[in-house]
Amino acid sequence: VHLRIIDKDRNQEHIFACPLSLILTHMTFFVEYMKRFDAGTDSDIEIPIHCDLDVFAWIYRWIQAVGVNGDAVCSAAESPVLTVNRVVGVLVASQFLGMPKLHQQAAQLYLLQLQQHVGVQILALSSLQNLEYLEAFPQKRTTVHEHTRNHHCDF
Repeated sequence: VHLRIIDKDRNQEHIFACPLSLILTHMTFFVEYMKRFDAGTDSDIEIPIHCDLDVFAWIYRWIQAVGVNGDAVCSAAESPVLTVNRVVGVLVASQFLGMPKLHQQAAQLYLLQLQQHVGVQILALSSLQNLEYLEAFPQKRTTVHEHTRNHHCDF
C-alpha cells in the first residue's frame, strides 16, 4: 500500500510504501477503508492523506518500531520519542487514525504539559477519553485553543 502524504502548509508530498499488515494492525481507520479493494491488490493501492508530513513520518516510524505481533520493522535505536513539539499533531492524527495506544501516550504527555504550562489541575490521567472537562476552566480555553488550532490532519 502506498500512502501519499500531502502537506498543504508546506506544499510538499511524500509517498510511504507500507506493508498492509502494519497499517491494519495499528491504524483501525484503514480496516474499513481497505474493504473497498480486492485482497490481492494491496501493493497497487495509493491512498492520499492530507496531513503534516513530519507528524505522519513520526507516526510511521512509531508503527515500524512497534511492528506486528511484537516483530518490529526497525531497531530500538530508530524508535521515535514523542516530544512536546510534536505531541499535538500526533494526538490529533492518532485519534483520527484509530491508534488508541499512541493516542493514550500523546494525551498523557499533552496533559502533563498543559498542567505545567497552563496551570490546569489534571486529576486523572488514566481517563483520557476526551478533553471536554477543560470547559470547566474558561480562563484557560483560549490558551488550549491556541495550542491546538494550527494542528490538523484530514483524511
